[in-house]
Amino acid sequence: KESCNLQDASRRPFDLFRDWLAEQFRQLGKSKQAKSPALHLLGRSEGISMIGHVYADPALITAEIKTLQKWIDEL
Repeated sequence: KESCNLQDASRRPFDLFRDWLAEQFRQLGKSKQAKSPALHLLGRSEGISMIGHVYADPALITAEIKTLQKWIDEL
């Protein structure tokens, strides 16, 4: 039961960010199913942030940001 509480507590900030991103997509008129692109963006941004920091490679983060910006523009 304790692991479930830790999982819930760990998920809360991600839920907040996911919900905020979904609202941004809705406001931009980018997606009627805004939760899906929000989760995609959250996963990619969190993953590339970790990889960029592990490899101390800000250029990797910058390149991924450009890719994500293009993806958002094309939605």
